[in-house]
Amino acid sequence: MITFKSNIIQTIFRQIIGIGLGFALLTIIARTLGPEGNGVYGTVIIFITILATFLNFGLTSSNVYFISRQRSILPLAFKSSLLSWFSLSIIGCIIAFFVVFLSSNRIFPDIPIQLLYISIIAFPILLFNNIMLGIFQATENFKYLNLVTLLPIIINLLSLVIVAIFVHINITSALACYIFAQLIVSIAITYLIKYKLSLNLDEIFSIGQIISYIRDVAKYSTIAHASNVVTYLNYRADFYIVISILGPAAAGIYFLAVQIVERLWIVAQSISYVMLPKLASGPRSEDAKRLAIRLASISLGLTFILACVVAFVSVKYLSNIFGNSYDRASIPVMILLPGIILGSLSKIFSNVMAAYGEVKINLWVAILLLFVNIALSLNLTRNFGLGGAALATSISYAIDGILKTVLGLRFLRTTIALQPSYSEKT
Repeated sequence: MITFKSNIIQTIFRQIIGIGLGFALLTIIARTLGPEGNGVYGTVIIFITILATFLNFGLTSSNVYFISRQRSILPLAFKSSLLSWFSLSIIGCIIAFFVVFLSSNRIFPDIPIQLLYISIIAFPILLFNNIMLGIFQATENFKYLNLVTLLPIIINLLSLVIVAIFVHINITSALACYIFAQLIVSIAITYLIKYKLSLNLDEIFSIGQIISYIRDVAKYSTIAHASNVVTYLNYRADFYIVISILGPAAAGIYFLAVQIVERLWIVAQSISYVMLPKLASGPRSEDAKRLAIRLASISLGLTFILACVVAFVSVKYLSNIFGNSYDRASIPVMILLPGIILGSLSKIFSNVMAAYGEVKINLWVAILLLFVNIALSLNLTRNFGLGGAALATSISYAIDGILKTVLGLRFLRTTIALQPSYSEKT
C-alpha cells in the first residue's frame, strides 16, 4: 500500500509539473498564433489524436488488463503490440490520406490542406507512444511512465522557444515542434523498454501465439475501444461544432478554454493510472470498494480546490496572460468548471469497471452522452455562442460523472465476491 500511495503522489507531482510547463506552452502558442491560428492548430492536433484514438483498437487498456493479471505474458504482449502497431500505422496513413484528399474541404473548412498532410506524418509516432505507454502502466513502472508522459511537453516547449529565438513561430513550425517532441518520446520509450525493463526481447513467438494473444485482446478491447472512441468524440465534438458554426477565431478561444480546464483532471488521471493495474490484479473485495470510494472522494475534493484557483485566475488575469484577444475565454472557462469537477468522478469509476472487465457500462454511458452533447452543442452554440458550447459540454461532463459514480457504486455493491480481503490475506 505504501508503494501504491507513493506511485499516486509521484504521478500527481509529475502532472503538476506538466500543468506548469503546459501552461507556458499554451501561453506561447496562444499569444503567437492568435485566436484564429490557435483554432487551426487545435483542429490539426485533434485530427491527429482522433486518428490515434480510433486506430489503437484498445491495445493500451487491453495490455494493462492482461499483463496486470499475468505478468509472464509481457514479452508476448509487447511483440504482439509491435506487430499490431506496424499494421495499423500503414492502414491509418492510407485512410487519413484519402480522407484529406477527398473530403478536406467538407470536413475541415478553412484548414490549409498542407497542414493536414503534415499531421499524417505524426500519426504512426503518436500511435506508437499511446500503445507502448500501456506497457509501463501494466508493469507499474510509474517512474518511467511519468518520465515519458512529461517529456513531450518539455521537448515541445524547448523547441518552440528555440524556433521563436532563431526563426518565427507560425502554425507550421508549431506543428513541427509537436511532431518532433512526439518523435523524441518514441525514441525514449524504445530505449527504456529495451534497456530498463526486465523484458526478454530475444524470446521468439510463433505467428500462432501472437494471433492467439491478439484474439484474446480483441475480446476485451472491442467494447473497451468503442467506449474510448465514443468518449473522445464526446470530449471533442463541441470543438468541431464551434469551428463549423462560429469559425476558426472563436474555435481558437474555445480551444484555449478547454485546454485550461481539462488540465484540472490531473488528480483523477493520476489516480486512475495507478489504480487500474492495482484493481485488475486483485479480487473484487470490500477493500477494493473502499479504495475506489476513498480515491474518488480525494479526487473530487482536490479537483474542486484546483477549480477555485483557476476560476480566480481566469476572472482576474486570463487576458493579461494570453492577450486581450482571448478576453472572451474567461466565460467558457467559468461555465466548464462545474462539469470538470463532477466529471473527475468519471475518470475514477470508469477505470474501476474497466479493471474488472465490465467495459459495456462505460460504452453505453458514452453513447448516451455523445448524443446528448451533440444535441445540446448544436442548439446552444447557435443561440448563445461560446457560452452555449461551454454549457453543453459542462452538462455532458457532469452527467458523465454522476452516471459513472452511481453505476460504479452499484456495480461494486452487487458484484463483490465473498472472499478474503487484501488485509486478511496478508
